[in-house]
Amino acid sequence: LTKGEFHSKSLWDEVEHLFKGDERYVKYASVKKPKIAPEEVFDDFTADLEERIASPKKRVKAAVKATIGTVKHDAKIKDLHKAIESHDEVKDMDEEDLKLAINEVIAKAKWKHKEKEKKMRKYTKELEKDFRKYLARGYAENMDNLKKAKLEDAINKCSSKMVQSSGYKKLDKEMVKGIFERIKGELMGEEQEEEGMALENDDDDDDLVDDEKAGSSSKRRSSRRRNKRRRESDEDDNENRSEDDAGDKDAGDKKKKRKKSSSKKKSKKKRKRRDDSRSAAEDND
Repeated sequence: LTKGEFHSKSLWDEVEHLFKGDERYVKYASVKKPKIAPEEVFDDFTADLEERIASPKKRVKAAVKATIGTVKHDAKIKDLHKAIESHDEVKDMDEEDLKLAINEVIAKAKWKHKEKEKKMRKYTKELEKDFRKYLARGYAENMDNLKKAKLEDAINKCSSKMVQSSGYKKLDKEMVKGIFERIKGELMGEEQEEEGMALENDDDDDDLVDDEKAGSSSKRRSSRRRNKRRRESDEDDNENRSEDDAGDKDAGDKKKKRKKSSSKKKSKKKRKRRDDSRSAAEDND
């Protein structure tokens, strides 16, 4: 606590990791159904702490105001302690209470700084949105004029509403100019990008025409090649059919010869059997 790792306004979710290595916390967290959850114990502790340092914190603030004026968000406890320790408001204060009170004052400065940064981001986004909208609208006819335009000229040309935004009022002038230049660069870049895309589209159209011409020529060549292959294939088929027909004729002739030869052999066998039968009958007579 006195190291400044948390304070009376800290939330348990923000500081739980600081206690996970503590043996006491480990034992307490291991209890299945504790009567009081760890975060409730922490909330009770910070409430007591806030009550305890209420008076010391007032005395530290008075000492700070009298010695250094304000506390920065990145101030260190030891540095601030050294700066105010001899002041009448705190010189007889309990050492631990003094450190705790200093820690609270620094924590408040950090919180204010974060809130300010949050607001600055909000104002910046609002102003960026306004600049983007009004500059794009005001210079729509000729974006080249925007390139040389200054902030005051742009405001006069576009709209007085640009200076009515909370961002324009809350942000310092240098930040406003920086945002103006950044948005101006963005818009000019978008314009150049659109022009580049238009040129690419023209090139693509030309390429498309060339591709179509090349495609048409290629199709004609392909058609001629297909027709040639078809004719060659038809010729081969005709030759094959002729060869097949000739082969079929030869095979038919051979088959006829085999049939004729077989028929002659059968006739000879029949005649021989008849002759044999006739001879046997004569012998019997």
